[in-house]
Amino acid sequence: KYDQGDFQGAIGDYSEAIRLNPGYADAYYNRGIAKNDLNDYQGAIADYNQAIGLKSDYTNAYLNRGNAKDSLGDSQGAIADYNQALGLKPDYAIAYYNRILHPLLHLIINHPLFLSHHPHPKVHQTILTAA
Repeated sequence: KYDQGDFQGAIGDYSEAIRLNPGYADAYYNRGIAKNDLNDYQGAIADYNQAIGLKSDYTNAYLNRGNAKDSLGDSQGAIADYNQALGLKPDYAIAYYNRILHPLLHLIINHPLFLSHHPHPKVHQTILTAA
């Protein structure tokens, strides 16, 4: 269902998989991705936490939890998660990218010169989402 864009349906399916097998880390992780796609960042973080609790070396869960934290404005928490992913997988290029690029974009879009030319918050969100 997720691949067809039915994120709510996918969440239901992953929830059923979790009910049947509460130790299924991938179901928590995938449900977190679906929640993230619905902008339920807190719910996504809770599911990534569960996945990490079941599988402490789950690099993708650290990466995506960092992305969700970044979406909530928790840059420090995001960077900590990117660092955790890199500690587990030192060649994880996307974690380096996110750790470096997102803080830079936040600095740029909050700079007074940028704000004077692009005062609308939608512009800022579009730039961060595209990165």
